Amino acid sequence: MSHPFANLQLEALAEDAWLLRFGESIDVAVNARVHAAAALLRTHLPDIECVPAYASLLLRVDLNVRSSDGLRETLEAALSNPSAQATGTREVIVPVWYGDEAGADLQDVAAHARMSAEEVIARHSAPRLSRRDAGIRTRLSVSAGTRSGPVHAAA
Repeated sequence: MSHPFANLQLEALAEDAWLLRFGESIDVAVNARVHAAAALLRTHLPDIECVPAYASLLLRVDLNVRSSDGLRETLEAALSNPSAQATGTREVIVPVWYGDEAGADLQDVAAHARMSAEEVIARHSAPRLSRRDAGIRTRLSVSAGTRSGPVHAAA
């Protein structure tokens, strides 16, 4: 099999629950594969519940609908069909305000953290890790004491 989902580990957790492992590390590329696989499986096998994690995908099988016999082959067939693979994102705009009435404690937070208000805003709006669990990345203009503008997030 020579597709992006080759060589995955499928582990039985229970009679109706399986774990599809994509890797062992926290990696944005691995997580993207997890979510792409979940999208494909939801399209091709809607009776299998898909619960994505960072590097794995929990699969719950309704035994009243489908036997878990041959599940590996069924999954491989579904994952080898890239027609439903989700690759796009959508932008979500979240208005953000700092200072004045909307953030009356900004100066207190800055003093407590021994930072300027601008540094607090910059750190608050810059994620340390990609937020792949929700598919969010943020960009924010920093302007203490005024409305900073919308946060643009790709989801």
